[in-house]
Amino acid sequence: MTANTTAQELNPASPASNATGNALGSADGSGASVDQIRNIMFGSQMEAYENRFNSLEDRILKELALQREETSRRFDSAREELPAERNQRTEETARDRLAQEQQLNQEVDTLNADIEKRFQELLKLLNKRADRLSDDKTNRRDLARLLSKVADQLNYDSKAAAASAKPKK
Repeated sequence: MTANTTAQELNPASPASNATGNALGSADGSGASVDQIRNIMFGSQMEAYENRFNSLEDRILKELALQREETSRRFDSAREELPAERNQRTEETARDRLAQEQQLNQEVDTLNADIEKRFQELLKLLNKRADRLSDDKTNRRDLARLLSKVADQLNYDSKAAAASAKPKK
């Protein structure tokens, strides 16, 4: 393909292009002649581009297929690992819950022991105060008896003094 050939084919006024145009035009009409002209002008470049595009398309399709396979493999792996992961999380949650429950039970037991200890201390203090109150009442009874005896004695002494103060006949 030379510049003269190309120029002659594109210039309809030249006799060479008329011959080529007539030959091309008579074969398939004007659409075919344009295709043939395009093929003559850009044929090797178009083939190179087409080959390049085809190789790029093939490479992209291969990479896409590899990506699909990788994604599928990852999803399959995730599907296989998911139940095991769920079971592991469930077991961890159960262990954590059990540990928390045991810790709470220990705290409850500690609080119950502390409450029982304080209850026993309060009960002892209450019993001491009740005993002291009973002792105080006993002392009051003793004091009341003593005062009653003193009053009787004073009453007796005052009767005896009154009897001795009366003239004897």
